[in-house]
Amino acid sequence: MLLSVCMTVAAQYEKNDIIITPMAGASIAWMAPNATSRGNEYSAKAGLVAGVEAEYVLSRNIGLSAGLAYSQMGRKKTERKYDYTEKIDYLNIPLMVNYHVCKGLVVKAGIQPCIRLNAKWGGEEFIVKRPVTFPETYEKIPYGYPDDVTLTVHDNISFNKYTNTMVVTLPMGLSYEYHGFVIDARYVLSLGNTFKNTVAYDYIEEGSRHMRFYVVNSNAKNRNVQITLGYRFKL
Repeated sequence: MLLSVCMTVAAQYEKNDIIITPMAGASIAWMAPNATSRGNEYSAKAGLVAGVEAEYVLSRNIGLSAGLAYSQMGRKKTERKYDYTEKIDYLNIPLMVNYHVCKGLVVKAGIQPCIRLNAKWGGEEFIVKRPVTFPETYEKIPYGYPDDVTLTVHDNISFNKYTNTMVVTLPMGLSYEYHGFVIDARYVLSLGNTFKNTVAYDYIEEGSRHMRFYVVNSNAKNRNVQITLGYRFKL
C-alpha cells in the first residue's frame, strides 16, 4: 500500500543530480554460525559506523551510490572464566542501487567490499595462581576461593593473522529524508568467512602459562545491523 501511494508522489531529486550524504551512527554486529567448533557460543557487540556516500540520480526513481565508511564489527564471549571481545574494524565500500519510492523514502541494496583495518582482542580472565604447562589442565575457577585465583586483564592483542584481509558483503535497507536529515537503516550480510581456515582456536603464550583464546569457527561470517543519521545535500 505504501509503495502504491508513494508512486504517485513527485520525486525530490532530478536526473543528473549528485547528492552527498555524510553519516554516523551505531551498529550491532555478530557472526553466524554463533559458536566455535568446540561449541562455545558468542553474543553480539555494539559498535560505531561513520562515513560518506555520493549518489548520482539516473532517473526519476533510480540512483547509483558509492561510499566509504568505517565500521566496528566482531563479537563478545562471556562465561565463568573469560569475558572478552573480538573487535574487528573495517573500511567499507558500499556500491548501492537506490530506488526513490517517493519524496524522502529510498529503498536500497548492493554489494560492499570490506577491507579489514585491524583485529584486536581484549578482556578479562581468571587465572589460577600456579604455572601450567599445558592449556588442557585449565579447570573452572571456583569463585569461593578468591586466594587461589587472580584477575588478569588483556587488551589490544592483535589477531590480524587469523582474519581475512577482505570480505564481500551484501548491504540492504532503506532511508528516509526530512528537510535534508536522513535516517538510514541497513542489514549487512557477509558472503565470505571472517576468519582464515587454518586455525580452530589458539593460545597466547605469556611466560609460563597460556591464555586460552578461541579465535574461530572458520566458517563464521559477519552480520551487522546499523542505523545512522546523515545530512543530504546536492552539489
